Amino acid sequence: MTSRSTWRSAATTNGSWCKAVAACVLAASFLGLVACSSPESSAEAGQAGENLNGRQDAITVFAASSLATAFQEISEAYESNYPGNRVILNFDGSQRLRTQLEHGAAADVFASADWAQMDALQEKGLLAGNPTTFASNRLVLLLAAEVGNPAEGSALQDPKTQGMVGGFARQLSLLSQPGRKIVLGQPQVPIGRYSEALMEQIAEDPSLGPDLVENLFANVVSRESSVRGVAQKVALGEADGGITYATDALTEYTSRGVRVVELPDSLSVQATYPVAPLARTVSANRFIEFLLSEKGQHILGNHGFGPPSGIRSGDPDIR
Repeated sequence: MTSRSTWRSAATTNGSWCKAVAACVLAASFLGLVACSSPESSAEAGQAGENLNGRQDAITVFAASSLATAFQEISEAYESNYPGNRVILNFDGSQRLRTQLEHGAAADVFASADWAQMDALQEKGLLAGNPTTFASNRLVLLLAAEVGNPAEGSALQDPKTQGMVGGFARQLSLLSQPGRKIVLGQPQVPIGRYSEALMEQIAEDPSLGPDLVENLFANVVSRESSVRGVAQKVALGEADGGITYATDALTEYTSRGVRVVELPDSLSVQATYPVAPLARTVSANRFIEFLLSEKGQHILGNHGFGPPSGIRSGDPDIR
């Protein structure tokens, strides 16, 4: 065999050997990729991707405007308890939120300030689970600081005088004077419905009467779509008084320039707050469970809300 033939034979042998090595390397690389792409790893990668774009554990909560301050703290606590979870909050009047949901707005949880809005969604089949009461609230008379006698107003907040109608009647009389400006919630929103119920009780009370209510309604200059709108107008001096929830009287935007007059026991109107899932997801149910938990109830209590009253009806609980 010539040297050239020997060289060709060796080259052929070496070429085949190189091709075999390359094939082995490719096969090993393929097997490595398959091993790295096990079902568990794929699931983890998919979950990581979903977590990065915020879709996996992000929930949207539609809540009544009176819940804004409390729910912001509750959401922070929830996210702290469940790392990687995110809560997107949307606050407005309960009636407006219900309308948005009826027109196709996407959300996972709905927290209303009354049962009327919740019942309407349930009748249309828009709830993904049974609603339950998670908190209660009470009504107060919110007055601009310059209305009435501050000393008298502070005395009315003494628990010993809460059951006395006389002092409360004097405050109402001030608001019923010609030229006074009163702001209330719209009749179809929870605070408006509760205010109407209160006015009915005032009209039936012998020491107050229908004439007082008529004069009060004559001074109504604005009907707001949420309780926050009522509180802000009084706080900004655009109105002399209005009816709000006790919790709104504690918020930062109403803490200055207003006086809070508690209702006497005989006229107490209690607001009831239900919550329900709008999506059949673990996150939606978990948020509601957290809301009803000891920690969630503690946060609500710190913001002035009462415990669930157990009232199921859409009618206000008047006591």
